[in-house]
Amino acid sequence: MTISEKQASRAWPGTSIPWLRTINEANGACFADAVCLWLISLMPVAAVAAEHHVDQAKENRVMFVSESPLVDIDVEGGQIDGYAYWEGDGFPPENGQLNGSELYFEVPLNSLDGGNSMYNRHLKENYLETEKFPYASYKAKITRVEPAPDSSYAIHAEGVFNIHGRDKPLRVVTTVTTVENGLKVTCEFTIPLADFDIEVPSLMFMSLEEKVAVRLEFHTKPAPKQ
Repeated sequence: MTISEKQASRAWPGTSIPWLRTINEANGACFADAVCLWLISLMPVAAVAAEHHVDQAKENRVMFVSESPLVDIDVEGGQIDGYAYWEGDGFPPENGQLNGSELYFEVPLNSLDGGNSMYNRHLKENYLETEKFPYASYKAKITRVEPAPDSSYAIHAEGVFNIHGRDKPLRVVTTVTTVENGLKVTCEFTIPLADFDIEVPSLMFMSLEEKVAVRLEFHTKPAPKQ
């Protein structure tokens, strides 16, 4: 090998010798392939996840209930929207796969009906102030899943409940049952009105208690595949 060839072999990438250039290009292609495979191996694998949306076509119910000394008052509506998301395919979610879970539900408060137009107006305008605060909502993470009677599951969640423009932490336990084409969800929890700066309303000598039970019963269906 001549001195020029030896120099060229040390300057491998820039060689002008045809056979050395051919080897260089081949090795370069192999190196590029190896780099691509290495980068692909570092890319995160998309996790399988399940997502459900509230099924608006089904009969859903939300109730705000307070018992007064004189009369039981139920404020009820059928409008509720929201979603639930968890890692894994299908239901129920595994307890070891709850870190990325999320659920969110909201109720338009103007849809509530107490069966009395005067009471409805009084409640919405003077106490809930629905023009300023049109929704009640709950956003949370699933923390635990337990079997429950009748082939259902108790879903424990921790999050934030919002009504009247105020956020408060809230733990909720929902009962979830598998039904045709989706899930049926029921839950109940109590909110102190003072925690949300809601005055205790009264109408025609009938007073609501300072705590109100919120009862939800709704259906969900799998979200459309993207």
